[in-house]
Amino acid sequence: LFRSLMFHQFLFPVQVSYGAGSSTLSDKQVYPSFVRTVPSNKDQIELIIRIIKHFGWNWVAFIGSESAYSQDGLQLFYKLIQNTGICLAYQKLLSHDTSQLNTIFKNIDRRKTNVIILFTEPLFAVKIITSAIRLNFHNKVWIASDAWAMNQVLPKLRDIQTIGTVIGVTPTVANLPGFNEFIYQSRHRSDSVHTAEGYCNQVCDNCSSVSPEDVINENPTYSFPIYSAVYTMATALHNALQCNNSGCDKSRTVYPYMVRRLLVG
Repeated sequence: LFRSLMFHQFLFPVQVSYGAGSSTLSDKQVYPSFVRTVPSNKDQIELIIRIIKHFGWNWVAFIGSESAYSQDGLQLFYKLIQNTGICLAYQKLLSHDTSQLNTIFKNIDRRKTNVIILFTEPLFAVKIITSAIRLNFHNKVWIASDAWAMNQVLPKLRDIQTIGTVIGVTPTVANLPGFNEFIYQSRHRSDSVHTAEGYCNQVCDNCSSVSPEDVINENPTYSFPIYSAVYTMATALHNALQCNNSGCDKSRTVYPYMVRRLLVG
């Protein structure tokens, strides 16, 4: 509460998020200085409901973690399926202890539910899907939230095909021209240069074990939103400081509200 009041009072323009999907953050009365480069959870829940209605599924389960992300998704789903004919036959928000999964899977089967919305973080999704394979929980339709829909680990799991069909919702993954070349160049420079002088800020003392391939092959879900967040902030600062090819106006005083105005209009 204090943080939201502080940002509300001073209108700090630094709240540009590339990953926060909570529907609560859409309230401009509480978070007037918050903008994001990803859809809200409400957007993806509405899309999930459209998919369910399209295929005529009306008996579904919802599994998530005890995180704010999963809780927000469950609350939105329950609210938005009212008067749609969709029945939430089973719901469970788990701690990161997965020992209950065998019982949960049996409960889902007992209710003859074949469609499961898995609205959770990537690491927890891997645990649940891995357990489904191990426990012979087969032939279901899994609807993946955007947090793990583009996960690079799951498609490589042995016997992954036995769990059934996975339908993922995710923002459009945009290509970033020159990104791979930049990563290869920056990793080469970080191996040979140990100071940040004239080097942007790409030196990372703890990144020696990270190869360019590790970066390039990472989950692409947030690559473009991260780029967009950085680009948005840089452009706002560029305009506020009246920068051009010759430099910026160093005599100009820039206040937080000025940058915010350029960010959110």
